[in-house]
Amino acid sequence: KDDVYRRDFTINTLLKNLCSGEVLDITGSALSDLKNGIIRTPVEPERTFYDDPLRMLRAVRFAARFGFAIEENTRRAIIENSSRLSLISTAAPVVSAERIRDEFIKIMSDKSYVSGIEMLSTLGLLGQFIPELETLRGVTQNNWHTLDVWDHTILALRNIDPSATTATRLGMLFHDIGKPATRTIDD
Repeated sequence: KDDVYRRDFTINTLLKNLCSGEVLDITGSALSDLKNGIIRTPVEPERTFYDDPLRMLRAVRFAARFGFAIEENTRRAIIENSSRLSLISTAAPVVSAERIRDEFIKIMSDKSYVSGIEMLSTLGLLGQFIPELETLRGVTQNNWHTLDVWDHTILALRNIDPSATTATRLGMLFHDIGKPATRTIDD
């Protein structure tokens, strides 16, 4: 029972008796959350994310990959605790850059990677480890573009071949990352 309540999300808490085949839903939420497409923590989300902040990225990965919704308290806790994934803080990072990178690559490797990027941004997570991407918002471009750099990047990601490699997806994600810092307006 203790192990079940230390897991990241209810959908990962189901147990099966290997002898009888009986499925146990100790939280009482796992089966319904799977059926209804809900990402929810088995205990208070603040506690779950305090124990391991990387779980916030996992919530996004699962939600994007399976088309699930993040339950409101879980969503709010992600927003409130997003800074625990910061790699640019003056204090030592809570989560290593390597663990964040690995989870981010899993998001970028999935077919639903654009939804994942948008969710990371909306929840305040993306700016914690790639703040340069958040600076793309509101940066206008020349007359050849009708969208700001962020929306242009999202549109470009949506329009590359669905079978594109993760490297190609990352290349498209980062293709205009230098514009906010180098953009000038002149004749």
